Amino acid sequence: MLQTRAAVGLLAAVLAWGCKGGDGAGPPAPGLADPAALTSQLAAVNRAANVAPLQSLGAVAVPLYLSNLDVNSITGFDLNHTRVWDPNAELYVGSSRTDAPDGAVRVVLYAIDSTSGFPAVPLVELYPRNDIINGPLVTDKMRYVVSDTGMSPAVFADFTAVTRYEPACLCATVAGWVTDGVTRLDFSAPYSIIFGGAATFMGQVTTSPQSLPLAHVGVLPPLGDSTMSANARFAFLGDSLESQGYVSFHASGPPTATFTILVNGRTFATASYTAGAETFSGPSGRVLSAAEQTAVRELAAMPLGLALNVEFPTLTTFYCGC
Repeated sequence: MLQTRAAVGLLAAVLAWGCKGGDGAGPPAPGLADPAALTSQLAAVNRAANVAPLQSLGAVAVPLYLSNLDVNSITGFDLNHTRVWDPNAELYVGSSRTDAPDGAVRVVLYAIDSTSGFPAVPLVELYPRNDIINGPLVTDKMRYVVSDTGMSPAVFADFTAVTRYEPACLCATVAGWVTDGVTRLDFSAPYSIIFGGAATFMGQVTTSPQSLPLAHVGVLPPLGDSTMSANARFAFLGDSLESQGYVSFHASGPPTATFTILVNGRTFATASYTAGAETFSGPSGRVLSAAEQTAVRELAAMPLGLALNVEFPTLTTFYCGC
């Protein structure tokens, strides 16, 4: 599976990096019709897909699976119980808490240490829920609800994975929504898993209040040295925009990433990321304006949120594929 500790740091860096540029001139096309307006819309979308509780879910995806909190391992005893993080075992363990919702497992999510990638300070809570029909557990669907704490907790995500029966693959669909309380992303992503190989998610996303339909494709790899891809395509002010991201995870060392931004099918900008160093350029080496750089930063980050924070934890806890 993806190295989640590295993934947490990479996503944070992509979302935060200050893109570099300088003076210079270059070809006028392809270009962005209104970089500032594009940045405003995409920043809102990225915030909704990367709220801290949802990023925490992505970070603990593998520990959840290793703690037997996947759809095939949850038993009737687990329901109505709360699991907490054991920093010594680096796994989730049972607790005496009685705050779990009826018929579900509550898993406490925490702030994630950016260096270790493991839970740090208590922050928010998650409810992975396996529905019960007439008593026995079923393994063809699993519901996930991500919320914060409090008497009336805010809900940041609610999505369900449901088996899609096809003879040639392990197939399912994950559908639901994520929000930061202002912007909401509704999505449906059928996915298929090749035994011992990658899982491909091909989703449709609608955003509100922006009314920005997105076509999203995520390809998540198995363990070891591997490359994840996450793409998004949409229309903006009459132009077709596409963000293509490739993130390489290594058995040792930090991940590396490259991003290509297309406008009407032509390369507008490329970027690469290695821990501590970023490169960033327009077509034929043209230096992008500050407004263009900011827009490209949001474009590069956009496909990663759903891939790392929704699709990856669904993959590990519903169908692992490893």
